[in-house]
Amino acid sequence: MKGALKLDKGFIVVEYESSLIKRVYWTNESEEEKNFPGRELFIDYFSGKKVDFGELNIDLTEFPSFFKRIYEVARRIPYGKVTSYKSIAELIGNSKLQRVVGNAMKNNPFLIIVPCHRVVKSDGSLGNFSLGVEFKKYLLTLEGVRLENEKVSCFRYWWY
Repeated sequence: MKGALKLDKGFIVVEYESSLIKRVYWTNESEEEKNFPGRELFIDYFSGKKVDFGELNIDLTEFPSFFKRIYEVARRIPYGKVTSYKSIAELIGNSKLQRVVGNAMKNNPFLIIVPCHRVVKSDGSLGNFSLGVEFKKYLLTLEGVRLENEKVSCFRYWWY
C-alpha cells in the first residue's frame, strides 16, 4: 500500500504493509494524499516540532546485515543533532568504513525515519544528500541546526 502527504515543497510518500514501512521517499510529482503509518509524526516534523520516529517499524529484511547496523545506528541520532560518517563507522566497529556508511546513507530507503540528513563530514561540512544539499540544509535548519559557511556551526549539535 502507499500513502502520501502533501507538503510545501512536494510529497512524502510511504510504502507499507499493515504497520510495517517498506520505503519512504520524496517526490515533486502529484500524488493523491492518503493516510499511512506515522502520518501525524510527519505532519508534526514538517511543522517544526521535535519528533521521534523510533516507534515506527521499518522493514530491513532485504538489506545486508552491515547496512542494517548502519541504519540502526543512524536511527539513534537525536533530533537537532548531527554525527559524522566516520563516527557511525566507529560505532559499528571499523572507522575505515566511512565510505560504506556514506553509500548506505545515499541508498537510504527510509527518508527522515533513518535520518541520513543528520550525517555530515567530520569537519562539519554537509557532504552529499540524495535529494541535494539544499534539501539537506532545509531539513537540518528545520530541526534547529545552525549552519555557517556550509558547515554545522557549533559542536553543540554533535552527537557521539
